[in-house]
Amino acid sequence: QDALHRALTTAVNNRQWFQMDFTVQARDTRIRNIMYGTSSGERAALVSFNVTQDREEQWIETAKVMMSSMRAID
Repeated sequence: QDALHRALTTAVNNRQWFQMDFTVQARDTRIRNIMYGTSSGERAALVSFNVTQDREEQWIETAKVMMSSMRAID
């Protein structure tokens, strides 16, 4: 079953980002997706992390650290 874990806006390194964290069914496995997005003027930046269910426990903390280190330059 598909699941929305989180959808919110958050500050990362003094910049506002939207965050979506959800799990969806693929053909033969479930996939966890963490997406962040921000904009400046007419530009947008999207960043995503995807991991299959069988490797989620191994990678999810690393993904959170990576996403918390993002920096966007205007």
